[in-house]
Amino acid sequence: MVKRSESIALALGLGLFGLASYVQAAGDANAAKGLVADNCGKCHETPYSKPGERSEAVEAPSFQAMANDSASYSPEKMRATLLQPHFPMQQFILSKRDIDNIIAYLASLKRN
Repeated sequence: MVKRSESIALALGLGLFGLASYVQAAGDANAAKGLVADNCGKCHETPYSKPGERSEAVEAPSFQAMANDSASYSPEKMRATLLQPHFPMQQFILSKRDIDNIIAYLASLKRN
């Protein structure tokens, strides 16, 4: 028969393993910088946007606005949006790692 303390230890161990897996799965904000600079500035204002680069015909939020509006741009919502690109977003394929990196990059821009 399994003792209660052993059950608790097992549950804590599994929980820590799951947390470690989640942390590993979290993206690398630095790895997203090139992707953001090369692909996102045509519609979204980014820290890398050059004057006049962004299309005025597209109403896309800036990266800073998305970072500061975690209710509208939660990691889950961003992941869903990036997995199913929308018009007029370019139809490029992003890997899961790219998506995680972009989400981490947005989180790094958040102002408290």
